[in-house]
Formats: sequence, C-alpha cells, structure tokens
Amino acid sequence: MAGDELFEIEVSHDGGETVIRVRGEIDRHARPAFRRAVEEAWIASPHLVLDMSETSFIDGSGLGVLAAAAHAYGRDAVTVRSPTPGLRRLLEITGIADVVRVHDVVADEP
Repeated sequence: MAGDELFEIEVSHDGGETVIRVRGEIDRHARPAFRRAVEEAWIASPHLVLDMSETSFIDGSGLGVLAAAAHAYGRDAVTVRSPTPGLRRLLEITGIADVVRVHDVVADEP
C-alpha cells in the first residue's frame, strides 16, 4: 500500500484484472503515485478497475490521469467502480464517463 495521511492506494489482482482501490483525496500531490499505480497495473493486466468508493476528492490532475488511461488503453480496459455521487457527477460533466466504463456495485453484489 502506498499513501500519506489524505491518500492511499491499494492494488490487488483478481483473475484477469487489476483493482486499484483509492481512498482519500486525489490532488496534485497524490497525482504522481496515482499515475504510477495506473501505469504499473496496466503492465500487470489488460483491464484496470479503479475502485473509487472511498475517494473523497479528486481535482483536475486526478481526472487527467483517468482521461489519459482511457485514451491510452481504451474505454473497455478502464472501469471506475462505485464512484461517490460527487465523483460520478464530475465524470459526467467532464465527459470522462463517456470514455471509461462506470459501474456502481450494489451492496449485495460480490
């Protein structure tokens, strides 16, 4: 796990996908670690799942990492899972929701 007081990343591998769980705030200070995790995950697996259920804040630099991943790897290779309502709204406003898959996980789903 990498992180500081306001930001944590946990990476796990599940079958053919790499899950990056992001907790806390993704801002310009967290961007390098976030980008590095996404790039390293892509090497390990052709499908990235970004679990953002515990992401409390994201600024333009974090959104830029998502957009760059979608551009580099393709829409079907990048999934944002369980975004908070605020993050979902940002994904929609910025158009990133059109270039990545967005999936809400219901509490009783595995």
